[in-house]
Amino acid sequence: MNYFSGDNQLLIRSMMETDIEKFVEAFAQQQWHKPYELFHSYYIEQKNKTRTVVVAEVNHQPAGYVTLLDKAVEGPFSGKNIPEIVDFNVLMKYQNRGIGSKLMDVTEGLAQAQSNFVSLAVGLHSGYGSAQRMY
Repeated sequence: MNYFSGDNQLLIRSMMETDIEKFVEAFAQQQWHKPYELFHSYYIEQKNKTRTVVVAEVNHQPAGYVTLLDKAVEGPFSGKNIPEIVDFNVLMKYQNRGIGSKLMDVTEGLAQAQSNFVSLAVGLHSGYGSAQRMY
C-alpha cells in the first residue's frame, strides 16, 4: 500500500519482502548490525496484521522505516489496546531531508485511525538521540 508519493522521488509505502535484504545490506554499509531475521519477522507480522511497517523509499531504494504495533505489548500501555510506534530508523545518508518527519506523520495517522492514543517506544541510550528529539 502506498501512503505518500512526493515530487522529490520520495515514496512512503508498506514493507515489501524485497526490502528485507536491501535493509540488511544498507545498515551493514553504515556499520549497524540489523539482522535479516529482524526484518523478516517484521514482514511476517505485517502479513499477520499485528504490525504495520512503513517504509520510506527514495529513487527506488529503501531509505528508512518505522513500525506500528496494533497494541503495546510491554510497559504501562500494554493490555490497553493502544497502538505503539516502535523501531524508527532513517539511513544516515538520507537523514536531515524530512524523510523521518514524513514517516512519523504517516505512522501517526495510521495510529489515529485505531485509537485516540498512541504509545512511543524509544531507547534511552545516547545513540538514539535523533529519534528522541523527533519524538
